[in-house]
Amino acid sequence: MAKNVTNESEQQPLDSIKQCIFSGQSNTSIDIKDVVDLAIDIWRLDKKLFKVKDKLNEDENKSLDNTIDRLKRFVKKNNIEVKDYTGQKYNGGTNVDVLQYEKEPGLKHPIIFLTHEPAVSHLGKLYRKAKVIVHE
Repeated sequence: MAKNVTNESEQQPLDSIKQCIFSGQSNTSIDIKDVVDLAIDIWRLDKKLFKVKDKLNEDENKSLDNTIDRLKRFVKKNNIEVKDYTGQKYNGGTNVDVLQYEKEPGLKHPIIFLTHEPAVSHLGKLYRKAKVIVHE
């Protein structure tokens, strides 16, 4: 029978993990930028899944919707706000990065046609500006 051998440098992280498990507490901090990136990926995944919903059966859609909802709750629980500007009026004061302006005859005012990447903030502090395409 093989003996479980660990050296001292390997034992420290293992002891720390055991302490977290048994105490229910973690000293591991999550970098807010990682959560911001995760929030953007969840937003993208939600948009992509919406496009393929009609190709999936009811059970698959329900399962994926539940998963996306759990991920969104995690983001919200960590005080992350994700803002999609698609369809909103655009003015020069809108705090977004415009990737492209496109001419659209007949518009009364410029509109954000597409959000390429949402704005993400944490506790009111903007970490990532939205990237958008504007029709004018």
